[in-house]
Amino acid sequence: MVLAGVVGSAAIYGILRICIPLFPQGMASLAPLLVAVSAVGVLYSAIVAARQDDVRRLIAFASLMQLNLAALALFAGTTTSLRGTVLAGVSHALVISALLLLTSFLTARSSSFAVVRVSAVAVAAPSLGAYTLAAVLATIGVPGSSGFSAQAVVLTGVYERFPVATATAALALFVMAS
Repeated sequence: MVLAGVVGSAAIYGILRICIPLFPQGMASLAPLLVAVSAVGVLYSAIVAARQDDVRRLIAFASLMQLNLAALALFAGTTTSLRGTVLAGVSHALVISALLLLTSFLTARSSSFAVVRVSAVAVAAPSLGAYTLAAVLATIGVPGSSGFSAQAVVLTGVYERFPVATATAALALFVMAS
């Protein structure tokens, strides 16, 4: 749980604190390519996550989508997007760790990793289901959650330099929510 939630965010933070200050010209010259790869990664992971019937894979691809979104902001390189990167990294660590913890409780009670069986247990344990729903909504980025704040700052910052990548990422967020 700690590894899934924190290691990706630590990698994003490491790139932010080491690669950008040490290699500013290299990061600036590769920015369009890295932004394009990150935008495609956001869209791909959102599409794949929306089609999963296994809770483990669903969380893995949702985590990948959030990390790609943070990478998109990181490589855009604007002041706003870099602030969004830090916010997205912190949000990712908190939300994915909580989601993994809560779904482990649900899957232990249902003895299955199928989304349908896990959601049936959530009906039998309403408080556990409510906490899991709150974590899922934060992952998607519902207003009022840390995910929404991070996504709003990231998309605002990326739009300053790469509007097409912003549109791709926004489409991915709609796909993930559906």
